[in-house]
Amino acid sequence: MKKGFSLLLAIIMLLLLLPASVRNAAADDRFLEINETNFPDEYFRAWVIDELSVSGDDESGYYMTEAQVENVTAIDCSECWIGSLAGIEHFTSLTVLRCTGNRLSELDISKNTALKELRCNSNRLTSIKIVNNAALLKLDCSDNHLTSLDLSSCTKLSELCCDNNHMPILNVSKLKDLTQFSADGQTIEGQEGQLDNGAYFYELTSIMAKKCLSNVTVPDSTITFQKGSGKVIFTSEVDSFVYRYDAGTDPDDGDIVLPELPVSINPIKASQKRMEVRVYLTFEHPQEPQAFDGTIEWNAEDVQFKGKTPYVIANGSAQTPGFTVKAADGSTIDETNYTYEYRENTDAGTGYVLLTFCGAYTGTARAWFKIYLPPTDVTTVENVSNGVRIRWNPVEGAAGYVIYRRAWSSTTNGWTDFVRWYNVTGLEWIDGSDTNHKVYAGTRYQYGVKAYFARRTDPVTGAVIGGNVGDNYNLGEVGPLKTTVRITTRVLNSLTPGKNKLIVKWTPSSVFSGYQCQVTTDSAFAKNVKTIRINDPKTAQITATDLKDKTVYYVRLRSYHVFEGMTYFGEWSNVLNCKVQDPATFRSYVMNRSTLKFHHPGCKDVAKIAAENRIDFYGSRDDVIEQGYSPCGHCHP
Repeated sequence: MKKGFSLLLAIIMLLLLLPASVRNAAADDRFLEINETNFPDEYFRAWVIDELSVSGDDESGYYMTEAQVENVTAIDCSECWIGSLAGIEHFTSLTVLRCTGNRLSELDISKNTALKELRCNSNRLTSIKIVNNAALLKLDCSDNHLTSLDLSSCTKLSELCCDNNHMPILNVSKLKDLTQFSADGQTIEGQEGQLDNGAYFYELTSIMAKKCLSNVTVPDSTITFQKGSGKVIFTSEVDSFVYRYDAGTDPDDGDIVLPELPVSINPIKASQKRMEVRVYLTFEHPQEPQAFDGTIEWNAEDVQFKGKTPYVIANGSAQTPGFTVKAADGSTIDETNYTYEYRENTDAGTGYVLLTFCGAYTGTARAWFKIYLPPTDVTTVENVSNGVRIRWNPVEGAAGYVIYRRAWSSTTNGWTDFVRWYNVTGLEWIDGSDTNHKVYAGTRYQYGVKAYFARRTDPVTGAVIGGNVGDNYNLGEVGPLKTTVRITTRVLNSLTPGKNKLIVKWTPSSVFSGYQCQVTTDSAFAKNVKTIRINDPKTAQITATDLKDKTVYYVRLRSYHVFEGMTYFGEWSNVLNCKVQDPATFRSYVMNRSTLKFHHPGCKDVAKIAAENRIDFYGSRDDVIEQGYSPCGHCHP
């Protein structure tokens, strides 16, 4: 037992004596995590886990130690549906990379400086970043979508295959060790040929610099190639042509003189470093101009429509609504095929745009639009003694205004149709002010005003337009509507003073909802106003209380009517005034307008007052004196 314990203690002591670097190896060994950050493509990540020497498991995650990473010298992940090789840069010891038949669109091997062989053919590559790859000996990037290939850092390259891409030029003049070279099957698609006076040609400078033209030859003897200008001339229309490009000659340096090489290397000659490129062409044949028989359509955001009539609102400036020109088949005609000019497009009336066609079309066409005066803003609709007064703001360019009216029908419980009611040249009018235009108490009315311009001959249509005749485009637009109820003006009959009060009397009307009475010491009703609301339309009098004694008060009254929650008011009545005082001090007096004397009714001088000068008055003595009368010297009233 004692011997076993001693052995266990020895083992523990041995572990404690191990270097710290050894004890922490488990943590330090996770040199490269195999995760989505380091290997974004799930298919490449799965390949690394399945095919390389890795550590870890599904639960703790997979990783590679530094030694495992350094031991990766070759990768063949061909035909594994990989879309990205991001993460390949971690394998700096890599010398062979084969990734044929995947879905790669780009590839960066700039960090793989030890790489000697790269086979990435049959992908979808549009770019390969080859930088700092001086060790590269073999490259196969055929059957991709490459449009250029920079091999300036690969001076030791001995095998190059880049067939079936889309490169118009290639420079391999510095690759002195090439023993195998293939770059045929290049295709350049979607190029536009040109047709000029029956001659078919193509400008090769549209796909390469002018300095590169010296490397080009066209093998087809029926095709003329002007090496100086880059023009390729055809005897007839073709859908493609082939040229050969001398990839072994640097257009900046001229022919490259290769040094003597060992026989075992057997490099190919510069003249053999050629690539064959096919350019696919389309020619647009100019058509004979045809007479325009399409339509001009106004843009909906620039014009409004009344029925099928397009119109804009005059604002004092030229109106230029946008439009689209359509051919007879409904296709849009672009502006290269016509010029245009707006005319008669400022003042109210008819404006139009005139199109003159060119290019594929001939002839002229025009599209018209109406120009209306702006809507007229009604400012007030109010009851006055002889009707309903409507006022509005002026409209620039207007010669006059048409008033429209409609009434609420209790029979149909709705509005009647709008009626063209009256024409005026001013900025206000009273409806009901003549026998031909009547308003009825208690009826709700709605008013709108439309401006019209002066009568003249339309320069576009030749028709007489404008004026106040007819309800058509000659007029402006009806502005916002205003509503009121016709309420007749009340008449105050009398004011009877009392102690700190006034009794106000009027003739009632049961047509309306009630009355509003105002009592004040200010004749302008601007301050100290007491407003009394009377909700019973049958009421004929009220008593205003809590008034100051021996103070003159002014009183006015108006009717109101409530309709669908809205309160409408009539015009204020006549104004009466009276001094508030105790009637116990009132007496009867007779005043003489001629002598400005006042008497007791029983005074003998009363019989001598002419009828037209006699005033019978009941009130206080002070009231008589305040009116400018002095007491009689006989009766001493």
